[in-house]
Amino acid sequence: MVKRKHSSYGGFQPLELKQGQAYYSEDKYNLLKYNSAKVGIDILIEKEHIQKIFVPFYLCPNVCREIERHDLEVEYYSIDDNLLPIIERAEEEDWIYIVDYFGVMDTKVDKYISEHPEQHYIVDNCHSFYHKPNVGDNYIYSCRKFFGVPDGAYLITNAVIASQPRLVCNAKQAGYLLTCLEEGTNACYQGKKKMDQYIAERYEGMSLLADAIMQSIDYESVKQRRRMNAQVYEERFRKINRISVEPESIPYIYPLNIGKNIKKELIENKIFVPTLWDQCGDEKYKETWEYDLTKNTIFLPVDQRYDEEDIRYIISVVESLI
Repeated sequence: MVKRKHSSYGGFQPLELKQGQAYYSEDKYNLLKYNSAKVGIDILIEKEHIQKIFVPFYLCPNVCREIERHDLEVEYYSIDDNLLPIIERAEEEDWIYIVDYFGVMDTKVDKYISEHPEQHYIVDNCHSFYHKPNVGDNYIYSCRKFFGVPDGAYLITNAVIASQPRLVCNAKQAGYLLTCLEEGTNACYQGKKKMDQYIAERYEGMSLLADAIMQSIDYESVKQRRRMNAQVYEERFRKINRISVEPESIPYIYPLNIGKNIKKELIENKIFVPTLWDQCGDEKYKETWEYDLTKNTIFLPVDQRYDEEDIRYIISVVESLI
């Protein structure tokens, strides 16, 4: 008898998704799928028995808390004007947590690792989904920051992990994504926040829904749209932006720092810009680059919902405020 492929046959049609392949897959990489990046970090710290790790001050506080809850030494470092680590001395057995900030410094991160091969690295690519693994051993990716999925993160590693985590069900919590299609994202903000909390409380695999969506995405189209949008910003702001953006970047957001905070005014114009990250806005950081990044960097949208006309409108609003 021919082998059964489905649990049942016939009945009504489910949600229609394109049958394709995820950008990163198990047949190409030693890849593990989790509900969030913190789970991948947790697994890696345990499996590699990390004793000491250098971590940037300028980092998501949830990641800092995840690292600090383990029994290891954490030493925080500052970053230079190129957003790269300033570390005076590290031993061969030490680890460095390095971030591809905003998705605009792929080449710089690769070059730094290549020039300091004696260390072990966790490369945080949560802001740079399209930055493929090439020089480091361990890469963390966020699916949620780039695509409309309820959860999802990848760990690509050379470490030996026992097995792929079980994919879980969370469709009941993911309904806000369907509502977004009908009512827009503003109407679903609270649903998204509830999902954030739901994920934060669980250490588990990616959801079946997120995994299915990740196999249905036109990755080349998304890549080209994000790259083009970033280039439109760069044409206007390159000469005044204090943050260097690599020419072929495919960013999470476009970071514009001109030494002036216009976030409030942009939000009043319904251009919603996040703050990364609040803890570096404390007075104790006041004379640092991290403080400036937190207070004065405007993170402009580049994602695949927007075309060149949208980006030029946003530019015109920014110009009117500066």
